[in-house]
Amino acid sequence: MIFRDQTRKWHNIVEYHVSVIVLVVHRFIKNLLGAVFVEEQMRNELWDIALVEKLQAAYKRAMDLSKHLTDIEVNARPSTYNHYFADKLEKSRVDQFSENARRLVGDGEQIIATSQLSLLASHKGNAEEVVDRLHETLQSYYNVSRKRFVDVITRQVIEHLLLDGPESPVKALSPELVSGMTESQLDRIAGEDFTTKMKREQLSFEIQGLEEARKILRA
Repeated sequence: MIFRDQTRKWHNIVEYHVSVIVLVVHRFIKNLLGAVFVEEQMRNELWDIALVEKLQAAYKRAMDLSKHLTDIEVNARPSTYNHYFADKLEKSRVDQFSENARRLVGDGEQIIATSQLSLLASHKGNAEEVVDRLHETLQSYYNVSRKRFVDVITRQVIEHLLLDGPESPVKALSPELVSGMTESQLDRIAGEDFTTKMKREQLSFEIQGLEEARKILRA
């Protein structure tokens, strides 16, 4: 409960961070399409037919995984196999011992008599001692958990799902995507619009009529 209370803002922080990355990726893809596909109609058709659903699915996977990982880190029973936790906890206790020694003899190098060693201990009541130990343990575990959590979100959500993974949105437009389209989809994206097609057919009909007229005049 104590750790959960200390990490209550993690959900909002992660959601905001991942949302910002999604927005950056989305703008990059839109700008890229604008640079590659000059014709607005072709760009819009490609977006509607082939990309929008894939991008939405990729963004949803990233948001869902970030929430899942946050739930695990915040709500699961605190545990770690990282030796840094024990090292950090030990350092905290050594620092406390050193602080007591400085209060006793000052900053200079002095010899502490055996009879004075008991003065280095913190004379606290049971409740205060328990609170201090809990605080030291919580602080050490929080540092381990934070470092682990940042790495997990960065590696799994940002780098894999949104940037480098095989299903990342920046890889949505691929040869495989194009090869899987139907002829009607390709025609909608790269084919002529209705007005252009009608004009071309009209010009072809007129050219054919002129060719026939030329043959008649030569006869």
